[in-house]
Amino acid sequence: MKGKQTILAAAAIIGTSTLLFQGMIQVVTASSYNKTDTVPTSYANAVPVSSSTTQNSLPPGYKKANYTVTAMNDQKPASKDLTKEAAAEIGAKALWEMYALSLEGKVVEMGYQQPREDLPRAQWYGEVKINDLFK
Repeated sequence: MKGKQTILAAAAIIGTSTLLFQGMIQVVTASSYNKTDTVPTSYANAVPVSSSTTQNSLPPGYKKANYTVTAMNDQKPASKDLTKEAAAEIGAKALWEMYALSLEGKVVEMGYQQPREDLPRAQWYGEVKINDLFK
């Protein structure tokens, strides 16, 4: 009988210890899931540029070229979107900064793409024929 009592007492102690240990693990896990971690991040400046800011920030050596802007498609931008002329000027400045390329006398064909479900932002894209090639 004494052996049975010892075995039952040991089993009760082991069972109680297991339940207490599992309970503490549940408490610690629940408290860690309710915490919010803050991770320091930095982002590239992706602020939309207004047309007035675009005109005021000229790359070194850039002079506004006399080019013609036409529309590729019949989609119209929303009132909050850039105009095709403002978008073309951003592209002209980028071509100047990257390649020192002036669009003097060129025709810039601008296309507009409305926001879609898979791409929730409107987009402008442009084509310029330079030396019989589109860039």
